[in-house]
Amino acid sequence: MTNTEKGLFYEKGIEFLIRQNPKIYFDNTKIDWNVKLKGKSGVEHQVDILLTTGKILTLVECKNHNRVIGYDVVAKFDSIQKDVNSSNGIIYSASGFSADAREYAAAKSINLESVNISEIIIKSCRDALKKFFPNLDDPPQKYWTIMEQKGNSTTGNCLFFEPSHMILLFFSKAEAYLYCKTGYNVFPVSSEHLRIMKGFAHSFRKNLCVYKNGEYIPLSIFDENS
Repeated sequence: MTNTEKGLFYEKGIEFLIRQNPKIYFDNTKIDWNVKLKGKSGVEHQVDILLTTGKILTLVECKNHNRVIGYDVVAKFDSIQKDVNSSNGIIYSASGFSADAREYAAAKSINLESVNISEIIIKSCRDALKKFFPNLDDPPQKYWTIMEQKGNSTTGNCLFFEPSHMILLFFSKAEAYLYCKTGYNVFPVSSEHLRIMKGFAHSFRKNLCVYKNGEYIPLSIFDENS
């Protein structure tokens, strides 16, 4: 693989990683790759990845080098940011950053991320899984459910109830806690998590029910009547 190919491979890996990161990638974020931007100076700048969220521009520089990234690279990136009037800037490096580069970036509010190819794969998988598994810090939702806890998230294992190995959804978090067992916790169920749970229940022939007034109502019937 040539140096150019290595650079392109790294940039695509970073792009994929960004798409899995809810802190910088939103539903209305547009991603452009290898963009040419003309600054206020009239100079045209090449940008590895450009994130556009409304009127907010975030420039992303990707450096797949065998050496640490120094002050000069960060200073040049800062000047490009100012020239194109971007709101945010991130530099990814496969080999880290020098101390003076980090000091300068901190003063200029530029985010520096040290990520090699192996870490891209690991982090991308981990962040992708977060979309499938609820987290205790997630905001409250219409439904709550009981799942096996691992750290602040879940293993993905639901607590099954008899008869017929039901998966229960609750309107009340407090009510769900009444049925919780050791090693499990109560998690909010987003619309995306609910979609996944419906698919799981269908594939493995489990009953997905809503607990209401002491009754177990199949979600399909409840949705029709609600």
